[in-house]
Amino acid sequence: MRFGHGFVVGGVVTVFALLATVSSVGCTADLPGDEGGSGRGAIELAVAAPPSGVGCLRVTTAGTRTVVKTLAITAGVPVSSSLTGLPTGMVAVTAEAFAEACAMVTPSSNPSWTGDPINVTLAAGVVTPVQLIMRQNGRLSLSVEWDTGVADGGTTTVCPGCAQLSVPLLAENEQAIYLVNMFAAPVNAGASVSARVCAVSGSGGGIQLLVEDANFQIAGAFELITNLPPCGQGFRQLGIALPTLDSTRIASVGFQVLASAPGPWTNPTIVNVDSITLANPAAPQFNFDTGLGGLVLDGPSVPGSTITWIAP
Repeated sequence: MRFGHGFVVGGVVTVFALLATVSSVGCTADLPGDEGGSGRGAIELAVAAPPSGVGCLRVTTAGTRTVVKTLAITAGVPVSSSLTGLPTGMVAVTAEAFAEACAMVTPSSNPSWTGDPINVTLAAGVVTPVQLIMRQNGRLSLSVEWDTGVADGGTTTVCPGCAQLSVPLLAENEQAIYLVNMFAAPVNAGASVSARVCAVSGSGGGIQLLVEDANFQIAGAFELITNLPPCGQGFRQLGIALPTLDSTRIASVGFQVLASAPGPWTNPTIVNVDSITLANPAAPQFNFDTGLGGLVLDGPSVPGSTITWIAP
């Protein structure tokens, strides 16, 4: 019988845990946990209309000791069996169904159906009804990324399309400059320029958003690396208002990664840039969804500095 997405061991007729005295199961010796002749239990198991893809049912009874029994299953064929030699007292009964034949099932086999544990007290001479609902067992392929540590304790490099700036900072004032050059056709940026950045690794120094106009006037917005959120936890927005620059003729925008005091610094210091946004919507916008958009390593930079596109 079907029950939602499961099947019922025992169907509408429940699984009966049938307990007998030691003599009734043909044994007079005490079993571990049954000292003093308290008896040995048996489950009378009935399975109604098993689904396809099930070849074996494994029933585990755990109490003062644990007993595991298996039962061969054929799809659509009701089956019943007595599982004997079980502990008495409070026990937990669980069931697992496997696609394989019972002879092929090992302790490491993955069940295709599982049932929640049912707690029941088994007492000599008492028939206790137990119903086990079996549900299909989903499987998941799981991958794990480990935070490896920046600033407040860790980060991942997850990005919705980013430019990754990597600079091997070893000494004070070492730097790398990254620019999008628009000297050939200066653009109207509008009233401001902003960028979203996060830290992959870094322990000192900072990053500065740079804007240069066609008159070679420069403005910047600086932030310590340790103040940036770890990538995967969000981005910090750096912004520059342009009252002192000719905002209608912006020649380049970009970044300076700098080993400012105090150290120590991280080799390499890595920052991800999610976007550069100009306030004028008609001006070029840089979201790095499909590439670096012209952002390159430019100017005096410490050897070993790189820029890499991180795909979404």
